Amino acid sequence: MFATHYHELIALAGAYDHVANFSTAVLDRGGEIIFPHKVRPGGSDRSYGIEVARLAGLPVDVLARARTLLNEIDGARGEVAAATGGGGAYVSSAPAPRQVSFLEPLPSPVLERLRRLDVDELTPREALNELARLQQQALKEGP
Repeated sequence: MFATHYHELIALAGAYDHVANFSTAVLDRGGEIIFPHKVRPGGSDRSYGIEVARLAGLPVDVLARARTLLNEIDGARGEVAAATGGGGAYVSSAPAPRQVSFLEPLPSPVLERLRRLDVDELTPREALNELARLQQQALKEGP
């Protein structure tokens, strides 16, 4: 498995003997990122996805938007770190930015509907109709 940067992959290497992390060496020369074509053990120190996208030739406006989003996420992380003195628990009323986990199952509208459904309030006819709707939606979602 390859990724430019993924914290969960790094954590998996610590949890399983048969998982190892390797990353591409990176040289940062005054903001100019260079990948010297060397692989080294361990994870990367930060995300280089935007730099990889730049080298791959993605449009400048896409790269600019990605940098804006990354700065927003990093800014929110900095606010949490400042509020906690660099550690400790901090609860904010603002939603925390979150990296999508590849270990979590994707949310299913069918399961979400089932969780909210109050089956004790349904008539038998309503229950059958709801079951038919959920089945049709599940068939559209796929496996």
